[in-house]
Amino acid sequence: MKDIAPAISSPAGLGEAKPANQAVLDWVQDVAKLTQPENIFWCDGSGRENDYLLGEACRQDVLIKMNEKKVPRSYLHRSNPNDVARIEQFTKRSRPDK
Repeated sequence: MKDIAPAISSPAGLGEAKPANQAVLDWVQDVAKLTQPENIFWCDGSGRENDYLLGEACRQDVLIKMNEKKVPRSYLHRSNPNDVARIEQFTKRSRPDK
């Protein structure tokens, strides 16, 4: 099976904005010891970061850019059938009023 979420190597200055909260840093370090990730990307919420992450998602076919004239800054994302907690067509909903 193709690597569904390969690690990305971001350009200099992106993914390096570590938080100041030591408890968060400690928790991430503990999780990293358990999971041994290839890298850790710290999100800063900048427009440059957003453009980079959207570009990477499109490059890896995770997102498909929609028609810019009809739906500006819109993307299509489909769930991977192997990565869903339930199957929509077999989901039943119960309501008190039937």
